[in-house]
Amino acid sequence: MKRYIVALLILIGALTASRAQDFYIPSFTNYSFSAGNFSQWEVIGIGNQTVTNDPNAEDGKSAWVREQQAGVLLKSPKFLVTNGVYVEARFYNPYGIDSCAFTVFYTNGTRTNVLYIRNTSYESFTFDLSAWQGKTIQVGFAGGQMQMDYLKILVPDHRVTIHPALEFIYETVPGRSYQLQGANDLNTFTAWTNYPPAVVATNGITKWMVSTLTAPQTYYRIKEL
Repeated sequence: MKRYIVALLILIGALTASRAQDFYIPSFTNYSFSAGNFSQWEVIGIGNQTVTNDPNAEDGKSAWVREQQAGVLLKSPKFLVTNGVYVEARFYNPYGIDSCAFTVFYTNGTRTNVLYIRNTSYESFTFDLSAWQGKTIQVGFAGGQMQMDYLKILVPDHRVTIHPALEFIYETVPGRSYQLQGANDLNTFTAWTNYPPAVVATNGITKWMVSTLTAPQTYYRIKEL
């Protein structure tokens, strides 16, 4: 029987996390108050709120709110919660009391205080928004004494990385076993590596798929066992 090998170069997409996260609302660029003001934020209430230089903040700016009695609401832009959307926020309460909270605001004017801010130094918190999936909301802060570094609305970032692969198509005899092997040095016969485990042919044509990323060999062969 005449045997033949056909090697096809195929591109395979593999899901890899090139970054741990990505911004869900790219237009919300003032999430860390880097503009030096409250632009892109919805501010409700009259209080003593300012954006100041802060060497401990991620982008060198932080927002201060000091209005114990009336309180101030700081809201992000509105967005629809889809699968995987979450929030990462960094803030603290200089007095360590329940005077402010990280809050989810609804379009009907109501709100849910998710976490009361008691920490007296900067801490980062992550908030899962799956409970509001399919709803349009705003997130932000409600209260009277707080300092905020940033509020990031994020989604996991899984990028598709393309790498080549080889597909070997080999004429085989049903019932016999075959092994695909790879090597980088033809003069060292013991250097052949098996890819993958041996297979028993079930018809006249057998195919192997080999990733050149995980099996970067120079030479390949089909060995009948």
